[in-house]
Amino acid sequence: IEEWAEMLKTFKFIGVRGLRSLDLLTKAGVTSTQLIGDTALSLAKETVDPRVKNKVIGLNFGLIKETKIWGTTESYEQNISAAIKELIKKGYGIHLLPVWDKDIDSNVKLSKIINDPKCSLRLAFNDRDSYMKELNECSLFIGQKLHATIMACLVRIPSIMIEYQPKCRDFMDSIGMGQYTLKTSECTPKALIALVERLEKESSYIENTLDKNILHYRSLQRTLALKIEDEILSLRNVD
Repeated sequence: IEEWAEMLKTFKFIGVRGLRSLDLLTKAGVTSTQLIGDTALSLAKETVDPRVKNKVIGLNFGLIKETKIWGTTESYEQNISAAIKELIKKGYGIHLLPVWDKDIDSNVKLSKIINDPKCSLRLAFNDRDSYMKELNECSLFIGQKLHATIMACLVRIPSIMIEYQPKCRDFMDSIGMGQYTLKTSECTPKALIALVERLEKESSYIENTLDKNILHYRSLQRTLALKIEDEILSLRNVD
C-alpha cells in the first residue's frame, strides 16, 4: 500500500468504489481521493419499469479452481445447494445466472445437485441487454460475483451480496446495502433464507434506497467525467 500511495499522490484526482478503499488511501496519505461508487453505475437508467412481484430469485454462483473465497469451496457449495432446495420448498423458482463462461461447469454441477425443474440455468452473459432481460424476470437476486449483483442493483432489484472478496462488501456499503451481505463462510441455509425473507419484507425500502444512491453516483460520475475532460483538454493549451 505504501508503494501505491506514493504513486497515487502524484495524481490530481482519484475515484474509488467504496468506503474501505477511501479509508485505506486516506490513512496512507492520499488526499486527492473521492468516493464515486462503482463506475458501472453510470449505466443506470433514470427510471426503471415497475417490477411484477413474483417468486423468482436470480442467483449468481461460480466456482473455478482459482476462485478465492472465505471458507472452503466444498462447504460453500453444500450450503448454497441446501439453501436452494429449501427455497424451492417455500415456493420460489431459481434462475441460475452466471456472468462468464468459466462458471458454466460449476453451475451445471449445481443444477444437477438440485435436480428440480424449478431451478433452471440461464446462459445470458454474452451481452448486457440479454442479462438485464433475465434479471427483469426476477423479484429478488442473490449474487456472488460483484458485477452480477451490480447489474441487479442497476434495475433496482433487492439483492443479497455473497461476499467472496472484500470488494463485494465495499460496494454494498457504498450504496447503503451492507446489511444485506453475507460472507461465503457465513452463507448457511438458515442465514441466507433469513436474508431472503428480509428482502421481501423490506423490498420497498430497498428499492427506494437503491434508486436514490445509484442515481446519486450516476450524476456524480458524469459531473466528474466532464471536469476531468476539461482538465485534460486544458493541457493542450499549456504549450
